[in-house]
Amino acid sequence: MVSLESLLDREGTEILDFEDWEITQIPFKSNRDNHLAILSKDAIEAVEPDSLTTIRQFLLECRNEVASKSFVEIATMIPDMEYISAHGADSVSFLDKSRFSGIVIFSSIEGEYRKVYIYGHGPIRFADVVAEESQPTGGNCFYINLVSAVGTRSVEEEIDGGFITASYCVASGPDLYIDTGALYTGLPTNGDQNGDWESGGVGGGGGTGGGGSDDGDSGQYDPIKYRISLYKTQGGYVHGNGLYPANSVVFCAAYPLNLKRFDRWVGHLKGLADKVWIKLESDVSATAYFMSSLQLISDRPCWDLETDTMNPLVNMSLAPTSTWTTNFRGSTYGDTRRVPNENGTLVSRKHNGLDLAASVGTPVYSMFDGVVSSDSYVTSQPDKQSNDYPAYYFGDKDGAGNRLAIASTINGVTVCMGYWHLQAGSPVAINPRTGVPFAPGDKVYQGEVIGYVGKTGNAWNVPYSHLHLACWVKNPNGSRTYVNPETYINGDVSWTNSGHTAVNSTAIINIECNG
Repeated sequence: MVSLESLLDREGTEILDFEDWEITQIPFKSNRDNHLAILSKDAIEAVEPDSLTTIRQFLLECRNEVASKSFVEIATMIPDMEYISAHGADSVSFLDKSRFSGIVIFSSIEGEYRKVYIYGHGPIRFADVVAEESQPTGGNCFYINLVSAVGTRSVEEEIDGGFITASYCVASGPDLYIDTGALYTGLPTNGDQNGDWESGGVGGGGGTGGGGSDDGDSGQYDPIKYRISLYKTQGGYVHGNGLYPANSVVFCAAYPLNLKRFDRWVGHLKGLADKVWIKLESDVSATAYFMSSLQLISDRPCWDLETDTMNPLVNMSLAPTSTWTTNFRGSTYGDTRRVPNENGTLVSRKHNGLDLAASVGTPVYSMFDGVVSSDSYVTSQPDKQSNDYPAYYFGDKDGAGNRLAIASTINGVTVCMGYWHLQAGSPVAINPRTGVPFAPGDKVYQGEVIGYVGKTGNAWNVPYSHLHLACWVKNPNGSRTYVNPETYINGDVSWTNSGHTAVNSTAIINIECNG
């Protein structure tokens, strides 16, 4: 009985550390024998020398100490002729598939078939080996035609004989992926990158005979990959979703529809153009924002590239705290409020945020990347018609009203920005990545609309509606320490003096709009 060890070429062993995985690649000695195949769109009966490609096999030992996972399997790699012509058979390596195009069949060390992936000219595609009549409707069947070579005259000359020993149909179809047409290639060019195997993106459901999704533990079949997750707001579509080998160069794009135009990316593609090539060195998540072609850049908040700060409102000014429009200081942070005590004497009262003027329904934007906190998340408060809540309402009655907070890491410190007095009914904006309102635990990116100004809580009868912008750091015991949000806005309060005892005007000054 032949042992597995006797089949391995240990001298060619390579090891790669990828994220939490250690992957050992050991080639089989049979790689030296140039086992041949032809990849074709149709079953063929005769050998076509110009279409010959070379089969390579590797034993993979994969360990993830962090997740306490490990597995051993065999990867059979069959590159297409384009790859062989460009890079040669000796360059085939499971550890570097950034340029690889062809088919990889995974099996157990006992030879039991597990899964097939198709690489090249698009995201990694999930497929299966099926009978020709079983291929998915509207799908593709790529034939692996195994070739037995009788002999060769020389490396430069054609095969001197040979015949097809077997053909296998590797099928993929629209039920195995979403987002059609995403492309990738080793290097971007101006030419057509589609090739014959243009396909869609991430696997979404069960495939034929167990091809299926790459989620969960099935992802073990190739840990050396990254995912691109592109999302969009209404008014366009995105291009580039999928799983790709690490270090692939991928084309991502956002395309507007009708009377919309591309505004910006938020997330990992922030600051980049609507069409961009990126080298994948980590997972990528980004959302394309579209706006009316009649809108201007000035219709969204100012973003200061130098400090990477973005304001929560398009128009930034203080909201006077009473009908006396000269009473501006009460809108600022600190012991700025003057209220009567039980004796009628005016005393100072702490105000833990900035009141920024805005009419009801005004969009509120996230100032930084972060995560929606479960702390200070209230969306059920109704508007009050008096100092009392409606008789039917028994929920949260905090004076902050409807609100949410976003926790961000700023200069190594976890800072929460709280957005208070949001509108009744629909206080929180729709998360374009989930299709439902932002909720605790959701990732939020700088510049995304997260809610809408309202008059809930103790702002029900204020003369000037406003967004109360609060800011705090969370202490180890779970308590808050409020800090001045003026530190984090793009601009400054127009203080009259250095003692911050008087405000010159409602205007927020020194705002930078260079992003």
